[in-house]
Amino acid sequence: MDKEIKSNSCKGWLAEAMAEFDKRLKTSECAEAEEERVLYRQHLERLVEERIAEQAAVNAELIKELAEHRQREIILRESEKLYRSVIENINDTFYRADTNGKLVMVSPSATKLLGHDSADDMIGWDIAQSLYYNPADREIFLRGMEEKRSFTDYELLLKHRNGNPVEVSTSSHYYYDEQGNILGIEGVLRDITERKQAQRTLLESEKKFRALTESTSAYIYLIQDNNFIYVNPAFETIIGYSLNELAAIPFLNFIHPDFRELVRERAARRLKGEKPPARYEIKIIAKNGQEKWIELSVTTFELNGKPTILGSSFDITERKQAEQQRQRLEERLRRAEKMEVLGTLAGGVAHDLNNMLGAMVGYPDLILMQLPPDSPLRKSILTIQKSGEKAAAVVQDLLTMARRGVTTMEPLSLYKVIRDYLKTPEHEKMCFFHPNIRLNIQLADDLLPVRGSAVHLSKTVMNLLSNAMEAMPGGGVITMAANNQYIDRPVQGYDDVKAGDYVALSVADTGQGIAQENIEKIFEPFYTKKVMGRSGTGLGLAIVWGTVKDHAGYIDVQSREGEGTTFTLFFPVSREKPTAVLSPVLQDNCMGKGESILVVDDVPEQREIAAAMLLSLNYQVTVAQSGEAAVEQVQTQKFDLLLLDMIMNPGMDGLETYRRICGIYPNQKAVIVSGFSETERVSEVQALGAGAYVKKPYTREKLGKAVRQELEAF
Repeated sequence: MDKEIKSNSCKGWLAEAMAEFDKRLKTSECAEAEEERVLYRQHLERLVEERIAEQAAVNAELIKELAEHRQREIILRESEKLYRSVIENINDTFYRADTNGKLVMVSPSATKLLGHDSADDMIGWDIAQSLYYNPADREIFLRGMEEKRSFTDYELLLKHRNGNPVEVSTSSHYYYDEQGNILGIEGVLRDITERKQAQRTLLESEKKFRALTESTSAYIYLIQDNNFIYVNPAFETIIGYSLNELAAIPFLNFIHPDFRELVRERAARRLKGEKPPARYEIKIIAKNGQEKWIELSVTTFELNGKPTILGSSFDITERKQAEQQRQRLEERLRRAEKMEVLGTLAGGVAHDLNNMLGAMVGYPDLILMQLPPDSPLRKSILTIQKSGEKAAAVVQDLLTMARRGVTTMEPLSLYKVIRDYLKTPEHEKMCFFHPNIRLNIQLADDLLPVRGSAVHLSKTVMNLLSNAMEAMPGGGVITMAANNQYIDRPVQGYDDVKAGDYVALSVADTGQGIAQENIEKIFEPFYTKKVMGRSGTGLGLAIVWGTVKDHAGYIDVQSREGEGTTFTLFFPVSREKPTAVLSPVLQDNCMGKGESILVVDDVPEQREIAAAMLLSLNYQVTVAQSGEAAVEQVQTQKFDLLLLDMIMNPGMDGLETYRRICGIYPNQKAVIVSGFSETERVSEVQALGAGAYVKKPYTREKLGKAVRQELEAF
C-alpha cells in the first residue's frame, strides 16, 4: 500500500516538472532551445513510462500479496473456528498453563472431568495446588517444570470437585513464542477411570481364575493360534511340561495320533463359530511318552482381540483301563462260555464214540490171540485196530479241547518233554514235509518242574510247531524257547498272567502272521486255515488252549501280519521233584490168578469187551448193567475187584455205586473206567478207596496192568 502511494506522488512531481520546463522554454526564442526541449521531453516521457511499468509490476505484486493475506486471514479464522470446535467438543481436556503453572486456558470438557460449573472459573488456578490429588504427583510436576521436562501417558490422580480422586493419563510439552521463548506448558488430560476400573476388575478376575484353576484337580488351559498361552499346575503335572516348554510347541503335538484329526477338525469348526460337540474323550501323550486318557470340555471366547479356546479336562485313564479290563473279562467270559458249550458237546460225543470205539480197539486184541501167525486175516484185523486207535486219538483231542483230557498230573520236566518229542517219528515226519524251515531250539537246562501230563504237553509242543510250520509255506525260522520266569506283577495280554513263578514256553515263527480280527478265533475248535487233508482236524490250537487251562496256565499271543507270530505259554512251577519213570509191567505180570471181578457198565458192548479181556487174562468175570444191579449183586457175592464205569444213565453213577458198595464192604477194591477224562467225581471215588483210573477205549494190556496193580496193592 505504501509503495502504491509513493508511485502516485512520483507521477505528480513529474507532471509539475514538465509543466515548469515548458513554461521556461516558451519564453526562450532560441531554436536550439526548442530542439533541446523536444529531446528532454522525450527523455522525461521514457522515464515516466519506465516508472509506470515498474509501478504496474509493484501494483500486481501488491494485489497478489493482498489476496494471499486475505486468504490467510480466512484460513486462520477457519482454523480458529475448527480449533475451538475441537477443543470444545473433545472428550479429553486440553489445557495451557504459564511458566508459573497457572491455567491460562482449559477446554469445556474439564467441567465434566472435574465437576466444576464452568471452565472459565478455573482460569488462573495453580495446577499443582488446585488440581493434583496426591502430594507425590505435585512434586513430580513441579520438578518437571524446573527441569523443563515433558510427560507422555503419565498416569496420576486429579481432585474432583466433590473431593474424590479422578484417574487420568496426561501428555504435556512446552510451547514457545516466535523468538523461541517458553510461554508455558500445554497438554491433554484423558479420563481413564473406567479403563483402570476395568483393569482392576480384570486383574481381580484373573486372580480368581488363577486361584480356581491352581487349586482344582481339573486340567485347565488356554490356547491361541494353536499354542498354549496358559496351563494350570495340574495340567503341567499330567503332561510333564512347564508352561514355557508348552508355549513353544503346537498343542496338537500332545494329542495321540489316533485323535489329532478329530481335535483339529473340531477346533477349526469352533473358531469358525460352529458348535461341534464340546465334550469328548481323547488320549494325550505326556513328556515321558506315557499315554493318558482325558475327558475334554472346550469353549471359545475372545481374549485380547483374539479367538481363544478354553479347555478343561479330567484324567479318566483309570476308568478307561477299568472299562477295557471289563471288556476283556467279558470277552474272555464269552470265550470261556463258548468253549464250555463246545466242550460239553465234544465231551458228550467223545463219551459215546469211546463206547463204540471200545469194540474196534478191544475185539481185535481178542481175535488176534486166536489167529495163527500166518493167518491172512491178521493184516485186516490189525488195520481195523489201528483205525480204531486213530479214531480214539481224535476223540482224545476232543476231550483235551473240552478240558477233560488230562487224566494224570505229576511233577515233570518240560525240558525232557520237549527233547523227547523232538526225537519222535511224528516230529521227523513234520520236518520232512517242511524242508525249508529251520528250527532254533533255546531251552534253559535248569527249568523248574511243572505239574502236568507229559502226553498232553508233548502234544501241545507238536501242535505249536505244526501251526508255526503251516504259517511259513515258503520257509523260515521257528524259534522255540523255554526258561524260568518270575512275574512280579500281573501281565495283561491275550490272557492276564497272575504274579508268580512260571516255566515259559514260546514258539515264534517268521511267517504270515495273524490278522487282528482272527486272533480271537484261533483257539476255537475246527477254526483253521491250514491245508485240508494234511494239516489235521482244526483242533490243534483248541487242544493247546485246553491243555494250558488244564495245567492252570496262561497263553499270550503276539502277531503282526507279514512279520510272524509268537505263542507264549506260562505253566506254574511245581516244587515237587519230577516222578521217576517206572519200568513197564511185563505182559506176564498182567495175568490174573483166578480172582473174581464184577464189571459194571451200562453199555452192552463195553461189558462184553471188558469181560472177554478179563477172561483172557485168567479172571473170573461177572457183569452188571447198572449201579443198582451191582449193589444187588454184591449183597449175595463178594468180589475181589470192581471194574466200575463212572457214567451210567439212567440210575446211579460210578461214585454213588461205589459209595453204596463200600457201605457193605468198606475196603472194596475197584478200578474206574470212563469215556470222559478224569473229573472231580473220579477223585471222590479214589478218595473213598478206589484205585487206578483207565480211560476208554482201553487195550487188553492197559486194563490188565491196572487190574493187576490194584489187586496187588495193600
